Amino acid sequence: MRFLMILLFVGIVSIGFGADFSEAEIINLLDSAKSFDKHHDYTAKSEAMGNNELIIKNKIMPDGESILRLEIGSHITLHYNNGDTLRLYDNKKTALKNFTLSKYPDLREFQTYSIAEVEYRNIPCYVVKEQLIYSDKLATVIRKYQKTCSETARNMDAKDFMEKMINWLKVYHIGKNDNFIYKEENFNFHGGLKGEIAYYDVNLNPQLSPEEFIVPSEYKMLIPDSEAEETKMELAMLNPTITDYQSKSNSYSNLKFIIITAIGVVVIAIAGILFSTTYTTESAVKESYFTEVQNILQINQGETYICPNIRFCEYF
Repeated sequence: MRFLMILLFVGIVSIGFGADFSEAEIINLLDSAKSFDKHHDYTAKSEAMGNNELIIKNKIMPDGESILRLEIGSHITLHYNNGDTLRLYDNKKTALKNFTLSKYPDLREFQTYSIAEVEYRNIPCYVVKEQLIYSDKLATVIRKYQKTCSETARNMDAKDFMEKMINWLKVYHIGKNDNFIYKEENFNFHGGLKGEIAYYDVNLNPQLSPEEFIVPSEYKMLIPDSEAEETKMELAMLNPTITDYQSKSNSYSNLKFIIITAIGVVVIAIAGILFSTTYTTESAVKESYFTEVQNILQINQGETYICPNIRFCEYF
């Protein structure tokens, strides 16, 4: 029954879309918009968690690589085309590299597309909807992908993972004149909004200094060998009172965090989506310690948030 419901949902959200584009033309338009940051410098702003302002800067470097710089307050993250993410901690002169999880599978064969013309913040835009259609084959692909994800994802019920963690509908507002994605929304299986990101103060082709996109030579590089090690390193960097997290780990042996933060493993392939995994705790954590992490990351126990990440952490 629920799969009949999703088909009905697809029909409802598709009403009102124009028929002037073929599906192939819609796909080409969307692909071009998603690759915008590989060919253009730009700056933009967006609202991040906790009413913080997210500052985005994208630079095409002399070697042709595009690097994305995200700033939330004093927190800086650099994202690279190959999927690497570096979080910079100026107070510790340290850069933390992400532990790379599995790549989100290509689900294009299971998607349908539709398009309309609207104005968004007085900007002429195309609204493109990218919709997954359920099939047994799709369910098999998603189940295989789940087995390669984080520990939290692997331990989820397969049905819950498929319905809650996969983006069944994505809605893009693409500028008609510049091909920039000004807004993106992600919806789960039941049509609930998983996350959205909208840009303002967009400046295309600004003058940006390459130095902003290079890790300072005096920084120490931390490269984790696992998710667990990345979590420990991240928390040690965020909490200035813990200088050696590993030596204190016995005090927190029951603490399990899967960390993909709004300031960390976040990414925007043109106009990514705020997207993240869940923080879970299985035992009590010292109140002052957890409160500090919570204040920095704006995350509560047991809640799921979304962070801008399509090109690197994909949909999960």
